[in-house]
Amino acid sequence: MASTTINAKSRTPQKPTGRALRREGQVPGVYYNSMRDVRYVQFDNIALSRLLKTEFGLLDLMVDGESLPCVIREVQRHPVRGNVVHIDLFGVQKDKILRANVSVNIIGVAKGVKTDGGTMDVTTRELEVECLPADLPNHIDVDVSNLAINDSIHLSDLKLEGITFLADLQTVIVHILPPRVQEEVAAAPGAEAVAEPEVITEKKTETD
Repeated sequence: MASTTINAKSRTPQKPTGRALRREGQVPGVYYNSMRDVRYVQFDNIALSRLLKTEFGLLDLMVDGESLPCVIREVQRHPVRGNVVHIDLFGVQKDKILRANVSVNIIGVAKGVKTDGGTMDVTTRELEVECLPADLPNHIDVDVSNLAINDSIHLSDLKLEGITFLADLQTVIVHILPPRVQEEVAAAPGAEAVAEPEVITEKKTETD
């Protein structure tokens, strides 16, 4: 996957605050790498939001005339509005294998759910991978359209060029469960409750 360039400006930590930057249409971020090099940066909100809606692998962060190859480590969003409030970038070497966690993206509606009333159970939401930075995907697509009741997709079913999965290949990604049937026990015909007989005891007559 080709690299993508994004421009940023340097900023002084906490001056202005993240809230003030966002009011100005900017998103605060931080770049860091394994050599403990840290850069505090800010992005144009519109440009960053547009970037995050596209498919890309390696990022070339352009700041102060310098190109810094990196990958997105974390995107923080507002819990209600969903807009980006902060972003973390991790510096990488283009020719060095990296390890990262990539989210699973479910595509389609399983026929076992759509036509047979089953339930889709996504058992794995994130996968750990090793690859070159340029091969790192935003997410891993898993198409469930052809899954019937009791069908599953395992990690071994996923084939991505340049990607090595670090989990057990028998790991279940998604499974289609059969519909739940509520069993009703019908009362047997004519089975009426039988009342227990009343025990009547004879009262003894008192004698003088």
